[in-house]
Amino acid sequence: MNNSNFKNFIEYNTAENSVNVPFGQTAEYYLKNHSLLKNIRLKSQSQKKTPKLIKEGIITIERVEGTVDFIDFIEWRTKTGQTKSTNRIDDIVKLTEKGKELVKQIEAGVKKDQLCWFWVMYCAGDGNSCQYECGGIGKCIEGCQNEVLPNNLKNYNDMHLCKIRIISEVYLSKIDRPYPLKIKVLNSHLPSNVLITHTPQISRLSLTRQVRDNIIINRRADYITTKNIKAKMLAPYNGANEEDLREALRNQKELCEDKKLYRYGKYCIGVDSKYDLNSDRAPVLAVVAENDAGFGTSLVFGLSNKENNWTTSIALKSLKNNIPCNDSNCEHKWYYEDLPNEKGFQRITECAKNHNWILLVMMDKHRPTKIATENVYPIALAFKIVSRSRSIELAKELGPLYSEFINSLDITQKLKNKLVKDLYNNWICNE
Repeated sequence: MNNSNFKNFIEYNTAENSVNVPFGQTAEYYLKNHSLLKNIRLKSQSQKKTPKLIKEGIITIERVEGTVDFIDFIEWRTKTGQTKSTNRIDDIVKLTEKGKELVKQIEAGVKKDQLCWFWVMYCAGDGNSCQYECGGIGKCIEGCQNEVLPNNLKNYNDMHLCKIRIISEVYLSKIDRPYPLKIKVLNSHLPSNVLITHTPQISRLSLTRQVRDNIIINRRADYITTKNIKAKMLAPYNGANEEDLREALRNQKELCEDKKLYRYGKYCIGVDSKYDLNSDRAPVLAVVAENDAGFGTSLVFGLSNKENNWTTSIALKSLKNNIPCNDSNCEHKWYYEDLPNEKGFQRITECAKNHNWILLVMMDKHRPTKIATENVYPIALAFKIVSRSRSIELAKELGPLYSEFINSLDITQKLKNKLVKDLYNNWICNE
């Protein structure tokens, strides 16, 4: 559906100052074009009600066609065994047969209607130009309990930096109606009697889910470069006037700077070690990345007398300190300097501080590696699929389960076949 058609599927409730929309991309269209939400980055709390009803078999969640930027319920489990999923505003809620029977009882007055979706989103407060919960503008008032905290936040989900709230909700009895999702935007960034202008400065990715999906698909299917991805993002704006382009760049929902685009779907490193060499006091750490040809290439090898978060952190920091900048005219000069404890030396590339690599890290569940990594780079993914069976029989049991899992993923059939073939050729085999 063309973006311009989404506005025809928004039902305005003037008395409540809210809207009702169908499930799907109309909700995201409304949020990105709302006057209070255009130029800001939204964060969100965990979605309420939905996981409980999914577990009870009342509802299911379906994704919009073409969706790839999510982790599904079958893939993400917490330490306590709870299943989790990526929440998306364009998710589609469907009633199961059990759910339909419950709705009939609700309509007959036998059962009480209940929320199956309740989600709070809020302004991230980028740029310190919003009124804080404590009343201060751009900073906490004196005596605020958040005043002494880093970034004035208790944790990542603290909503202290702005009063804007976006409440979305769905009741079970309304799931099958044309406009089931109710959205209400509460409060404002600044009081009406304040003369200063709200000027947010978004420093992180704020692209819509639909745009993120397109970037990931382009990277996975075609391995196209950041430059070509940017060209595809600009394609809908062919013929647009200068003001429209400026507005698109300002709200950063469909376009973004190259530096931010580099962070999405391109620069990722893999970190792993030969841990069993700890007994020989010679563990080896390897850091790899994908080169421009689409093949893996080694970036760093670390050799130490012990494997822990400190030795891993040293290796990752040495990588970070020696990634050269992108300036073709730069000589990328480097030098050696003694360590502060005078027990060694390190190499430093002078222009490393100028590069725009903000790497994401893939790693396994080795806790020391996690501790070392999170101090240097954000962690993108943490998993390992390895056949470590103690018997041939167990290996044969795991093979079909792995194949079933791969075939459930939203990737091309060619890639699915390649992954399954690799398992049987290199892991579950006689070699």
